[in-house]
Amino acid sequence: MRALGRIPPSRTVVGMGVFLLIVSLIPTPDVVPGPPLGFDKLAHFVLYAVFAFLIHRAMKQNAHLKHSPSAAGALSAVAAALYGLGMEGLQAMLPYRSAETWDAVANALGALIGGVGLPFGRKRE
Repeated sequence: MRALGRIPPSRTVVGMGVFLLIVSLIPTPDVVPGPPLGFDKLAHFVLYAVFAFLIHRAMKQNAHLKHSPSAAGALSAVAAALYGLGMEGLQAMLPYRSAETWDAVANALGALIGGVGLPFGRKRE
């Protein structure tokens, strides 16, 4: 994580947001076999946990949220979960993608752990 410390937190959030946008909206070829059962939901969970964690890290730079980690955690979890819900909504509008309720649930649970759980499990700096 030391290398991540050199990149401004807001840039990591934007980078992860763009990455999630791309992987959520690119066409997936039908000829490629799908991942093993359950892997898809695990990937959603992990990616949105990381996204919420990065949002939380960026929010700590805000003077109003710096001394309120619980508010920053809650806001980052909500922001990441809403982003995931938006991605599922966009997928529903695309003919080559499909939205799934369980993907949205995995996104939201990951966001909750990444925004609230992970930051509080870390040693205070």
